[in-house]
Amino acid sequence: MLIIREALAAMRRTPMLSILTATVIAISLALIGIFALLSVRTSESLEDYRGKLPIEAYFDPAINSEAAGERYSQIVKSYSDITTKKFISKEDALREYMTYSGEDLQKVVGYNPLPAGMRMTFLSLSTHRATEIISALKKTDGIKEVIFDGNTLSLLEAKKKTLLTLTYALGGFLLLVSIALAGSLARLAMESRRDTIKAMSMLGAARRTIILPYCLEGMTSGVVGGLAAAGAVFSLHEFALPRIAPELSLGTISQENILLLFAANIILGAALALVGCLLTALRVK
Repeated sequence: MLIIREALAAMRRTPMLSILTATVIAISLALIGIFALLSVRTSESLEDYRGKLPIEAYFDPAINSEAAGERYSQIVKSYSDITTKKFISKEDALREYMTYSGEDLQKVVGYNPLPAGMRMTFLSLSTHRATEIISALKKTDGIKEVIFDGNTLSLLEAKKKTLLTLTYALGGFLLLVSIALAGSLARLAMESRRDTIKAMSMLGAARRTIILPYCLEGMTSGVVGGLAAAGAVFSLHEFALPRIAPELSLGTISQENILLLFAANIILGAALALVGCLLTALRVK
């Protein structure tokens, strides 16, 4: 109780330091949360696009549509991660060609020279997985050609890796800045009450009894800052993004995720302030 009373008294004596601590932590956590939110949405967009990249395989033109259809059925049964699939018969291929070119190819050459084919997309397709699928298709009897845009997939994977690196780097940097600033503010608070600290030491107060009120004061400010940061991120997602950039919105946040957002920011805010205070206390004699 003595420690709590001293912490409350310290906050009343220097309210601006508490407000500054809360503000610093709120801004840092809000920036981390906003950037993480945008990173998650961008990453999901890249995943969606990656999942829509098709692998196309074409049979030998000499194979008729019926035989190609049977082989197509056998092929798709061998993959459990197919998200969409489509068989294109020789007749369908000819109709598509006539639609786009306006030319009756069958009348020109006297027969249908176009092959039957198939188009498939896969769940969470990676470069390694695409290479496996393409290699297996090329070894399949009757498959003449396999087409896939591997360059685009490699580019998407590189962009996602870069995005994750930036997210972790920025998040770590802001956390370190928050700890440093919280520690500096805690040091200012201790310096402004040096006479009180000296008097308590002379009266035989233990070091933890002297330091804990300032740490508790900082943690209280951290909790307030965490609440403010969570509120800012929530408001951005629920009200701002749907209006200014609806394509980046993750949809309505569930009640469980809202509670998790606020709880995580409160805990993180208090932890940042505590770490900053403890690091400062180690240097204060």
